[in-house]
Amino acid sequence: MTLEFEWDEAKDKILIYLVKFKNYIYVIPYVKNNNKSFLKTIFASRKFTKKLLKEKNDQKH
Repeated sequence: MTLEFEWDEAKDKILIYLVKFKNYIYVIPYVKNNNKSFLKTIFASRKFTKKLLKEKNDQKH
């Protein structure tokens, strides 16, 4: 899953990949320039894990 955010200070669009690994969601922010993607970092996200995995569990029931 890919999401897009705009930062007011930089006026740049920051895209993020969301990756599920071992029942946890990891966020990978990146920028795209001239058809190239530059991955900034990776971090585990409790917020996205709760939101996305809870939604999937709710849909199953």
